[in-house]
Amino acid sequence: STLSSSSAASDVYKRQNINKSMTEKELNSLANKIVAKMMHLKTMEQWFEHVSDTDVAKDASDMVLQDDNFANIVNAVEEGRKIYTNIRNFVRYQVSTNVAAVALLLLARVVFGWPLPLTATQILVINILMDGPPAVALGVERMHANVMNRPPRPVDESLPNLLDLLLIFYLGAVMVAGTLIVYFLALQNGTEEYAQTMCFSVFIVFQLFNVMNCRSNEHSVFKLGLFSNRAIYLAIFFSVALLLLVVQGADIVIPLTSFEIGELLSTIPLERNDWIVIVLVASTVFMVEEFRKLLRSTGIFRVRTNKLSLIHISEPTRQAEISYAVF
Repeated sequence: STLSSSSAASDVYKRQNINKSMTEKELNSLANKIVAKMMHLKTMEQWFEHVSDTDVAKDASDMVLQDDNFANIVNAVEEGRKIYTNIRNFVRYQVSTNVAAVALLLLARVVFGWPLPLTATQILVINILMDGPPAVALGVERMHANVMNRPPRPVDESLPNLLDLLLIFYLGAVMVAGTLIVYFLALQNGTEEYAQTMCFSVFIVFQLFNVMNCRSNEHSVFKLGLFSNRAIYLAIFFSVALLLLVVQGADIVIPLTSFEIGELLSTIPLERNDWIVIVLVASTVFMVEEFRKLLRSTGIFRVRTNKLSLIHISEPTRQAEISYAVF
């Protein structure tokens, strides 16, 4: 990025006193100079201005410095990269949940012709109450490693990017496959209400394991620290407590109404063996993602490019080494 200073240019305008004695021709000339200078600044790749510089220069700049400490730029970029990473984690978690839910309904009902695995109220509970707290907890994840060692991301990079989309469909496929297996076996061995309860429960537990995966797309949760983000575990505890309430407490009557929780959410109490199956199946999404991260740490899927020349008009040729990792 180009770091420029316009102190000399801005002083030209600062020293000119615009008053009523100026002719219309002089005002037009000054206005043309200001517009020309602003257009010139806009052509710069990146522009930094001091807070005391002219309003024209500050409006055209990408960043306005509040003091003369240029080290603040590094701190700001570092914090911005951390926030952007947390946003990516949040999006990857939420989108993977929605993709898995839609795929589950389509495959079960349209492809296999089974009864609907989830009711409308169950989907609402999953999206609002169960997935909400863990997703918010991802936003307070602390910075991992030194983000300043990473090369700058492309300006036109989408969110989610290609890597995020691959992880979304990869993890979504694992969750959908596991939920369908549990739902099918429950249909064979019990009522439709029992099968829906099993499907509802295993899908939620899948999400709780998946939120651990989404803390980082590179590092294992054991390397990050199991308890380094306490908000994650508070959110998981809340979701688990709510899940046990709506399933094991299905016979509880909702206050001020005559409805039981099970009647509203189409759930029935489950036995201990059912919960063991749910936890074992749902943990597979965590295990396969940890295995992928282990393979990635060995460098098997890492692809490095050669040095590329980045040429900009009216700027010297610069060399940048760009590294991409498929996984």
